[in-house]
Amino acid sequence: MSTIVARQPLPEARSSTGFRLAMLLPGGLVTFFLILFALGLVLFLAFRGNDGSLLGAGFTFANFITVASDPLYWTVTLRSLAIAGLVTLATVVTAYPVAYYLAYHAGRRRGLLLFLVTLPFWTSYLLRVFAWKIVLAYNGVLNSALVESGIWSEPTLAFLNTPAAVVVTLAHAYAPFAILPIYVALDTIPKSLLEAASDLGARPFTSFRRVVLPNSMPGVLAAALVVFVPT
Repeated sequence: MSTIVARQPLPEARSSTGFRLAMLLPGGLVTFFLILFALGLVLFLAFRGNDGSLLGAGFTFANFITVASDPLYWTVTLRSLAIAGLVTLATVVTAYPVAYYLAYHAGRRRGLLLFLVTLPFWTSYLLRVFAWKIVLAYNGVLNSALVESGIWSEPTLAFLNTPAAVVVTLAHAYAPFAILPIYVALDTIPKSLLEAASDLGARPFTSFRRVVLPNSMPGVLAAALVVFVPT
């Protein structure tokens, strides 16, 4: 007659599980309190009446009715989505060649170039925005260069306070957020795939179109989300 003995978890397994839980705890708390709690509070306030108090008064759908019936909200929402889409497109299109160069052609300069890509993170977001204001202003760098070169006779206000200025400024501000995910996706593509494509007679553009681009799409989609959502 055989006796079945239940296996007890080894001390190493218990300690490993405890270590993983301890490592996940800080991130889990931050995610809950700073993200989920904040989103839940916004959702709660959406159903509250605005009487000037901190948490509002009563339960109401009036806020949603106002948003659905007032054309101003639709105009602002559609304009925001359009600008966010243009910023995302411009950022990803300009970030992909940079990430491709870093992944395949940077060589020993890769570390320095990655440092330069992340350098904007060391400065304030507002400073980067105001830098573009200095460039695009009426008496800014761009207008001054055009006037000094004789292309235009006087400065113009066509550059500043326009949707194009917003797209250019935000695309520059979020460029590092797009370059890094795409670079990681490109860098993880096995070089053996490119060698196999070359051995089979594929030209460089064909290898890029059939091998590199499809395998880098997860990074492209991640970059697009990282740029589109905050924009």
